[in-house]
Amino acid sequence: MKKETGLAIFLGVTLGIILSFVMILKTKDRRLDTTKTLTTEKKTQKIATDTAEVVSTFKLSEPQNRSIVTTKNVAFKGVADKDSLVMIQSPIIDTAVKLLKTEFSIQVPLAMGENVIQITVYSKDPLARPQQKELRVYYLDEQ
Repeated sequence: MKKETGLAIFLGVTLGIILSFVMILKTKDRRLDTTKTLTTEKKTQKIATDTAEVVSTFKLSEPQNRSIVTTKNVAFKGVADKDSLVMIQSPIIDTAVKLLKTEFSIQVPLAMGENVIQITVYSKDPLARPQQKELRVYYLDEQ
């Protein structure tokens, strides 16, 4: 092979490699420019302040966690936002009650022994998160 042919092949391969790297970098930059980011800092901060403002009240006064009762039914008493939905899930029954007032009292039957009861309150406001509490109530017969 002549010198000129070897030099031409070397320059062609070198130029081809350089050109391919430039094209890869340009394509990557163009792809990053055309894609949309999911969030920006301003939007994230705005959402965080909006959800932080909406806090629903839910307090359960009776019964206490890990309490022992001797009656077959127990009354769940507490306070929640007006027009919210209270769901109580127990081993015997699942019940849902829409609150007309802020205070509530709901009778729930118990199974013998340990009852793991889940109470969930869904507020009427769509920005408020549901609030949950789990109680363990023990029903023991007096004998």
